[in-house]
Amino acid sequence: MKQVLIATVVAAFSALALAAPAQADEQSYLDYLRDHHYATGNFWLWNPQTQIDTGYKYCGMIRSGTPASSFRLDPLMVEAAQHELCPDTLG
Repeated sequence: MKQVLIATVVAAFSALALAAPAQADEQSYLDYLRDHHYATGNFWLWNPQTQIDTGYKYCGMIRSGTPASSFRLDPLMVEAAQHELCPDTLG
């Protein structure tokens, strides 16, 4: 019984140690924008939830086949979204 318990604990720790890093999240997306001095004259875009919603919108459009380079108005927001919200869309 003791060997089974030890084996289970070792397996659990091994799984945690070998697990892939957690995917980026909404807070890291907002931090990315802030760290890159993202600002806009449109007040509504300063709202964090609107920025997050817009980032997810860009992710969806990229996943649907729109090239990331086609978003010329908000290239930094697209870059942040790709790195922090949908890293699966990066080359």
